[in-house]
Amino acid sequence: YFYIQAVCKIKQIMKRTKKDADLTKKNLMEIAFNELVKKGFEKSGLESIAKKAGVTRGALYWHFKNKNHLLDSIIEYNDLESMNVAKEIFNSDHKPFEKLIKLVSLNFPEFKSKAKERNYVRMKIELYNYLNKKGDKRKVAEHFVHMCKDLLDECNKSNELKSNIDTESAAYTILNISAGSYIKFNSVPEKFRSIEHSKKLVLDYLELIHK
Repeated sequence: YFYIQAVCKIKQIMKRTKKDADLTKKNLMEIAFNELVKKGFEKSGLESIAKKAGVTRGALYWHFKNKNHLLDSIIEYNDLESMNVAKEIFNSDHKPFEKLIKLVSLNFPEFKSKAKERNYVRMKIELYNYLNKKGDKRKVAEHFVHMCKDLLDECNKSNELKSNIDTESAAYTILNISAGSYIKFNSVPEKFRSIEHSKKLVLDYLELIHK
């Protein structure tokens, strides 16, 4: 009896310990993400992230082997979050074209200050460069294209698209405009250099193919 009680207690402690560890890891990733947005990957330090999270540098290294591992974990965490939101939109009761607009708009968050917007764009560029080097292991871009194509096919069936629209080509065009607007963000004139304008480019394309 006492042995069973002891085993149960150990399991409860292990469960609580794992829960605490998961919360610490999530907190570290959220703080690190904010640091990346604020400073960029190169200027973000693990010591500063650990200090803001209220843990030792050793505790941070217990969760992440190095800064690249931390970045990869942040990408995975945010990819899963965005994919969950994308699925909610995809499975909602809205009309296909409305769902497409909502899905595309996920790529373009709003910021209250230009400084935060610039830092976010800088971080996005670094993430794209990282994915180009390491590969998109979770195939988020591929899933995004498939969702867009499926919604475009639904739009086509409900006669919401102009004739002769190749839905696969249109889905990749949406991806290219969305990603390209970040990668080439600093190459365009100042008056066009905003996330709001980048979002408008994609929405204008959708309007072009919308009947």
